[in-house]
Amino acid sequence: MTQPFLFFPDDGESGAPPPAPAYPPTLSSRRPTIYVLDAYSLIYQVYHAIDEMTGPSGQPTNAVFGIVRDLFNILRDRKPAYLAAAFDGAGPVFRSQIDPNYKAQRASMPDDLIPQIPVIRRAFEAFRVPVLAQEGMEADDLIATITNKAVERGLDVVICTADKDARQLLSDNVRILNLRKQQILDVPALLADWGVRPDQVVDLLALTGDTSDNVPGIPGIGLKTATKLLQEFETLENLLTNVAKVAGAKRKENLIEFADVARRAQRLVTLRGDLELDLDWEALRTTTPEVKALKTLCIECGFHRFLAELGPDPQAPEKEWKNIYQCVDSPEAFDRFFKMLSLQQKFALDTETTSVDAIRADLVGLSFCWKAGSRTPASRSPPMPS
Repeated sequence: MTQPFLFFPDDGESGAPPPAPAYPPTLSSRRPTIYVLDAYSLIYQVYHAIDEMTGPSGQPTNAVFGIVRDLFNILRDRKPAYLAAAFDGAGPVFRSQIDPNYKAQRASMPDDLIPQIPVIRRAFEAFRVPVLAQEGMEADDLIATITNKAVERGLDVVICTADKDARQLLSDNVRILNLRKQQILDVPALLADWGVRPDQVVDLLALTGDTSDNVPGIPGIGLKTATKLLQEFETLENLLTNVAKVAGAKRKENLIEFADVARRAQRLVTLRGDLELDLDWEALRTTTPEVKALKTLCIECGFHRFLAELGPDPQAPEKEWKNIYQCVDSPEAFDRFFKMLSLQQKFALDTETTSVDAIRADLVGLSFCWKAGSRTPASRSPPMPS
């Protein structure tokens, strides 16, 4: 496996960071860009790319480290105008109703990744990256919907994923970034790689199937054959209508026998770009991270190198501190004090003594406090020494 450029050597605590790569030019010099992160795609990438890491408490941290590093790199080097992370929604996905075997072969999440997911969500929150999810929908469908809405709004879109389904979303204003390889995929690159246009990606996957999602296609048709067929017939439906014109008896037979399989696959791989998603574009604007929260997370995970990148905590303006003392030195004052004390759900108590030596000290009085900046000393004879 190729070592991704963006991670520090070993456990991230030694060595210098690699030089920043020369990125391709932005999509448009006049259009702001939104980066849309396919959260679980990135999480699994960094989980498998980075060797086992543990934090000060022995907790696994390699996936957390990778996501934090990715977010640092994107914000520092890419400087997107908008940023969002899409997660799979809870509950069964609608595609399982189309085919119960959809993604049925997927293994369960690794045991040492499970406890890292809540920490990764904290990292997104600390970076102030909105996390989007919708019940019954996969992250891919949210990404498709965000992409459509962003383009309509006049934005360029960069989708950070390794999922090939996302290739159907490519356009003049939409590109895909593979963070591990630091490679941009655009429409010309898709044509060079697969030999098809973005609007043919769904039909190509319907013909070949998608083993990663347990989506079957037409037996005997791989990428090269599917590309050749679509270059000749343009669409899956036109191909199935004109099977008689296809060369090869076995291929014709399979196209006829498994036509419904291909049509079902077409429905499974088509991304929903029309979800009712109410996007708060102001909330999606990139902003400075929540430094205190991010530092806390980094200290908990042992990511000390990141602390230097964060810099000092922003200083809150100091508030003028005023102390209010009320001395209880008479029966009347004690009655007023006791009535107030009985109304409190909690309070602080401190003893006032003549010495710090518990054996020799005499009790002088008691101090009570239930409000910041306020203290009520209850004295006894002799009076407290000055």
